[in-house]
Amino acid sequence: MSIAAASPQPSLEARINGLLPALSPAQARIATEVLRDPAGVASSTIGQLAARCGTSLPSVTRFCLALGLSGYAELRLALAAESGRTSSSWERGTGAEVGPDDSLDDVLRTLLRADTRALEDTVASIDVGALGRAVQALSDARRIDMYAVSGSASVAEDLRLRLHRIDRAASTWSDVHSALTSATLLGPGDVAVGISHSGETLEVLEPLQRAGRGGATTVAVTNYP
Repeated sequence: MSIAAASPQPSLEARINGLLPALSPAQARIATEVLRDPAGVASSTIGQLAARCGTSLPSVTRFCLALGLSGYAELRLALAAESGRTSSSWERGTGAEVGPDDSLDDVLRTLLRADTRALEDTVASIDVGALGRAVQALSDARRIDMYAVSGSASVAEDLRLRLHRIDRAASTWSDVHSALTSATLLGPGDVAVGISHSGETLEVLEPLQRAGRGGATTVAVTNYP
């Protein structure tokens, strides 16, 4: 059994922030400008935005498509709609707000705002039904194996420790060969958890798929469900 469902659509700002690390340099400049001045972008033509970002019209279009939008017209409409729903300015992230002359108190408050905003965006995008099924599967599991690499491996290890505290033993595998061996040994009653920010990491997808073919319940944790 695979636990997957369409998640509620997160805010446009959250989608841009989540996509930013994977964008090309040209598209990253567009994303930064949209986050910096959403109202200004909403009132600009595609040519004006391209000129402000030092990029081309096709790059702007590709940026819109990467967000799951049909084109620049839909981006402008989405920006106008979201700007009308919130009174707070968009923030690109902690790095854009903390300066070398900021006091320690200002830095701490900035971090608090950034973390609070990240949690709010996460809650808004979670499919609660799928989350409940994942929790139940982990609670009932005979064996729990988790697959993650690079930065996601630390997330998997944190989850393993938290499960250990509630008497749910789990193993984490970041080496693809060990992960595939682990997945081959899983079957009905077991749970395989794959963690990937992009949702496209082959070293995570392959063992997750193999575990699913063996009858294990599979759970995917990703920024792009």
